[in-house]
Amino acid sequence: MQRGTFEKINVLASFAGFTTDKQKRRLVPHRFLMRSGERHRIGEVRRSYTEVVGGAKHVHFVVRTTEDRWFDIVYDSGELAWYCVLEIEEGFPE
Repeated sequence: MQRGTFEKINVLASFAGFTTDKQKRRLVPHRFLMRSGERHRIGEVRRSYTEVVGGAKHVHFVVRTTEDRWFDIVYDSGELAWYCVLEIEEGFPE
């Protein structure tokens, strides 16, 4: 089951000028805060992909939190903002 939210969130992320063995992606989310006050620490980035929407790029991240909850969060390069697109309530298949 998936629960769509599409709300703005605050994200602590690292933007790398180049990749390394420790940081394989140029953009990596580490934690996020929802408007409700819920705080989530990201334990794993399971998947990321980019799509072009209008003149902006949306970078999606499927993440598992340290509480074992799964979310699809997205960085919108046009608005320079992060969104929570949905929470995957039944987990992500291994």
